[in-house]
Amino acid sequence: AIGRIVSPYVVHLLDHGLSAEGDLFMVLELLKGCTLESWLASRRRERLGPVLDILEQVCLGIASAHAAGVIHRDIKPSNIFLAQGSGDHGHTVTAKVLDFGIARVVSAPLSAPRPCYIGTFHYVAPEALASPFDFIPEYVTNDPRLDVYSIGVVAYEIFCGTVPMEPSHAPWINFE
Repeated sequence: AIGRIVSPYVVHLLDHGLSAEGDLFMVLELLKGCTLESWLASRRRERLGPVLDILEQVCLGIASAHAAGVIHRDIKPSNIFLAQGSGDHGHTVTAKVLDFGIARVVSAPLSAPRPCYIGTFHYVAPEALASPFDFIPEYVTNDPRLDVYSIGVVAYEIFCGTVPMEPSHAPWINFE
């Protein structure tokens, strides 16, 4: 899925294939910096400008993914990398969206509904969380608006220092 996306705000896929030993591999661009998760842990207060730049870049990266027909489905601070020294358009830091491991190509065939959710609980839209008696239709877990919700949760966490929903709000989900 990542090979379809062209954006300065998404990690670049340089190569992929099958090794001589039969192992699949991917080569991604080498980034220097830190994840948004570690950046948030080391800072309590930040000027508004740099934070808004980061969020704008994440939105532009995900918009490029959606334009390419790819839904990320796991946007969270640990999947956003703040690359140092690669700033373009006057930025000293470039936010890059990483980890398209559970991404979905919109044109891919849909599977049968299943009683689970895709992504990381704190960043998953409420409609994509199933109770033990509900099945989530695939069209719900393949909606680009789920990524938009996740970006909103990331923004909330940046500004408020916490996520808006805890696992105790969904006791039917087993986190062990």
